[in-house]
Amino acid sequence: SAATGLLAGINLSRILSGLNAEIPPPTTMLGALYRYMSEADPAHFQPMNANFGLVDDLPHVIRDKKRKREMIAERSLAAMAEWSETYSGAVPNAVG
Repeated sequence: SAATGLLAGINLSRILSGLNAEIPPPTTMLGALYRYMSEADPAHFQPMNANFGLVDDLPHVIRDKKRKREMIAERSLAAMAEWSETYSGAVPNAVG
């Protein structure tokens, strides 16, 4: 996806500048996709689109599927906002 490419570019810039790569938490869709790509068994790896099954479960059971997805999305947005605030401006200038 475009988001994973953007994250790869940001982290390449960070690494070339001597900084550590930074990955969003697995409670976000982007962090969950990264975890899937980095931890999947290479022998059985299948490309995957974003889906709620990749994101960390909620700490409690929600039986209503729509409500569960809403709660996961709310938690994901909050986690992504916190993560992006922490690293905003943390992308170095272009190397070259």
